Amino acid sequence: MKTLKLTSPLMRSDMVLAVQKKLRVRTDGVYGPVTAGAVKRWKWAFGYHKKFVNQDFTASDYAYLFATRPKTALMKVRTSRRSRKPAPPVSAQSKALKIMQTWAAQGLKEQPAGSNKVPRLHDIAKAKGISTYYSNMGYPWCAFAVMLAAHNAGSSTAKAGFAGKFNVLYVPDIEAQARSGRHGMRLVGWPDARPGDFLTFNWDGGVPDHIGMLVGTEVGYAVTVEGNTSSSTGGSQSNGGGVYIRHRDRSVIQSIIRWT
Repeated sequence: MKTLKLTSPLMRSDMVLAVQKKLRVRTDGVYGPVTAGAVKRWKWAFGYHKKFVNQDFTASDYAYLFATRPKTALMKVRTSRRSRKPAPPVSAQSKALKIMQTWAAQGLKEQPAGSNKVPRLHDIAKAKGISTYYSNMGYPWCAFAVMLAAHNAGSSTAKAGFAGKFNVLYVPDIEAQARSGRHGMRLVGWPDARPGDFLTFNWDGGVPDHIGMLVGTEVGYAVTVEGNTSSSTGGSQSNGGGVYIRHRDRSVIQSIIRWT
């Protein structure tokens, strides 16, 4: 079977429907953030090793979920241990990533096209009391999207940015602050990257052109969710007008930023 994962556009199939029924989530046949999150929680509860607890659903996962392959002894031990422990707290990065994935699933786009204004993001920022200087939009908004998601997740980094302590809308300044270890940000290497980290992208040398949020890494590339990009390589990558799940070659990733 084909591995189910978060893509843009989202994957649809009868297999997704079967997985949704088994995990008792909304049965719409679409492999979106809710279903992917349910898969990750199931893997944890089922006793997978933590390095395999992710949002993808493979043929091997199918065998365990539908009981065509028996649970291993180690899985049983992990399940027993985890059932006796309280669930770990959800980090701000995990919360922000879920927010971004939801925006991608909802198909948030500029209205009207080319305006650099996304009504839904404006409404969210306004409800959070963020200054109209930011919430009214009208500017390139890739950084605004990731910082707004982080702000909604309780990020001290994003709150500092929206309070004017650094240029929350300018990717080169965000990266510069991280390089200096300011406002709860720091740079991390590819082996240490984790979901929810900010990624800056550079298409043609010089300062970074674009920013997004990491969903996960694979060999040679990253799965990301980004604002103000295109759904494919056919449009503008830094001013594409929507929130999309993307696959980015490692060569265009300039920095990985951990934030608080």
